[in-house]
Amino acid sequence: MTTQGMCACMHSFNNHPATIILFSAVAPTVPSGLKSGGGSTPLTVTITNNKRDTIYYWWVNYSGNTVLYGSIAPGATIRQPTYSTHPWIVAANNGDLITQVTLHTSNMIVVVE
Repeated sequence: MTTQGMCACMHSFNNHPATIILFSAVAPTVPSGLKSGGGSTPLTVTITNNKRDTIYYWWVNYSGNTVLYGSIAPGATIRQPTYSTHPWIVAANNGDLITQVTLHTSNMIVVVE
């Protein structure tokens, strides 16, 4: 079964009203047993996209399901606040897994080539 995630992100620029940006991508398959734990330490994952295509980043929730958080354009970098023991998946638009990370005690920088 192919599922899709949809994300609505609100952005405001130079004190102009917020703009809602909608996008969708095929949800990646979550590796067996991967899910968020009860970590409470605030951390940040930084993801840089050096690929030619847009990539998507997904949080794996407490039930082991993916939640689409956003897209990263070629050459762009995002900083995503998160918590220790929360896994993140980076995937292509078609759902192909690029990488997965779980932060435990320190911030992490991920560069996707």
